[in-house]
Amino acid sequence: MKQSKLEQYIDILKLFKYNGPLTLTQVINIANVKSIILKEQIDFLVKHGLIEKLTVKKSRAVFAVTHRGTNVMEYFQEFIILPSLEEA
Repeated sequence: MKQSKLEQYIDILKLFKYNGPLTLTQVINIANVKSIILKEQIDFLVKHGLIEKLTVKKSRAVFAVTHRGTNVMEYFQEFIILPSLEEA
């Protein structure tokens, strides 16, 4: 079953929360997502203050979930509808 955009965003926020700051390459490898799609999602999350871009060693960028991102992730996780046993 295809994930909604909300579920995709929540998964990305969880990825950062539980794995710490990550580079885009690390996220692509862990999440197994096309880079163009992931970049769009990351841009959206940064724009809304849910993750932040940090610079490490002058040229290396990593991303990390913000406090706001953690709150939003926890709030929306309660509303994601899980498939019923009948659908499985």
